[in-house]
Amino acid sequence: MDLSSISVAGPLFTSGAALIVGGVTRWTQRGVARDRIRWEARLEIAKLNEARFATALDQLIQAADAANRYVVRSADFDVTD
Repeated sequence: MDLSSISVAGPLFTSGAALIVGGVTRWTQRGVARDRIRWEARLEIAKLNEARFATALDQLIQAADAANRYVVRSADFDVTD
């Protein structure tokens, strides 16, 4: 095998470059997939936290409404009994 010949060296160089590009692409895709899984998990946690916050906020609004109704009606209470 004469490596100085372009007909031999060209395909070797091309196949070596293709292997390097394939390896880098696979490594990059694995990293992107790992990051995507991590971000999707964080998004699901954020959605859960948002739902819990909305529930707590709704309960606080209902409690404030009940407190306001109590304050408004407290003037009608007869405490002299």
